Amino acid sequence: MAKKVCIMGTAPSWRMTPWADASWDIWGLNDAYQLRPRRWTRWYELHPLDQMFFVTPGQPVHKDSVPKGAYIRPAGHLEWLKAQAAHLPVFLQAEPPADWPAQAHRFPIESIESSFGGDYWASGPAYMLAQADIEGTEDIMITGIHLATEAEYREQRPQWENLIGRILGRTVTRDDQDGFRVYRGAGRSIWLPESCPILKHDWKYAYAHKPEPPASPYRPELKQVIKDKNALMERLIVWPVGESKDAPLETLRRLSIIEEDCREMLQKEALARDYAPIVAVLGG
Repeated sequence: MAKKVCIMGTAPSWRMTPWADASWDIWGLNDAYQLRPRRWTRWYELHPLDQMFFVTPGQPVHKDSVPKGAYIRPAGHLEWLKAQAAHLPVFLQAEPPADWPAQAHRFPIESIESSFGGDYWASGPAYMLAQADIEGTEDIMITGIHLATEAEYREQRPQWENLIGRILGRTVTRDDQDGFRVYRGAGRSIWLPESCPILKHDWKYAYAHKPEPPASPYRPELKQVIKDKNALMERLIVWPVGESKDAPLETLRRLSIIEEDCREMLQKEALARDYAPIVAVLGG
């Protein structure tokens, strides 16, 4: 039973996974093998196998071609999982197909829910983290899981941080080691890369001033585009009779597209300020 486990995702800090230290087991998930990790000791695919839409890696996929509710995976994904199950544990949501090797297993969701409850689960890595705890893992490293995008921040990060807190317990200490923040609690240690935004906040609420967000590059661009549009429209009002308007109308169309793009990006920035911290992720 592993006492040191690294749960590896695909965010930039996945590169900090301890490949060379054999004392760490490495657990991967979904199609993260496309990053070409150096090694792994266990794999998870907890999405329904019959609800996957397979695509050729590197080829663009139009969203309208993907069936509603399907999970996109690279072609050959099931064959890859089956090959792994010949020599290391692979956990699936349902009982493995009859022709799969013996190390393919149904994920023990019942034992997870009996320990942590059954009504608050928001991500695959959360199930993996809970299983690591139930199996008695003393050191849990988490690489490549930042949950920093807008959707991840809203949907997954609260439950992820809640689970970490429950595993560590009430009394927690922290020290820094080899580029990681190491949180030590009730018989468990959680290792997080320094670049990872999990368990971090940009300022100490009420005891420090909220930092000003960086100036948006889209606001001055929008201002200039509106100015150019207005000037062009004024010229079109007095445009010489009989002279082609094709060129200025094409310019006006292009400026309108840029204006729409700028407004959309400003709206996204406003949502990000409301729902997520400003996170700088280095090394992408």
